[in-house]
Amino acid sequence: RGSRLLSAAEIAFELGRFSHVEQIKKQVAGMALLPRDQSRLAWLEGVFDDGSSSEPAEARRLISLAGQALHADDRDLAAHQRAAEAE
Repeated sequence: RGSRLLSAAEIAFELGRFSHVEQIKKQVAGMALLPRDQSRLAWLEGVFDDGSSSEPAEARRLISLAGQALHADDRDLAAHQRAAEAE
């Protein structure tokens, strides 16, 4: 279920329906997610982050998630994570 909700959130983001993305993120936040879905959620959270709190622990988490995405051969997700890390 979490994976389907994240897919819906990604589509909502692409369509510019940011309030829908926020609603879905709240629904997914309490769910047990697979590593790939954790990465997708982290990316969705990061796209709304203005970068004002660049905590080293958060940067390490994003790097780890990008590595997991690469290991799973999900290059698009890894690229999203690396872009979020750079912001």
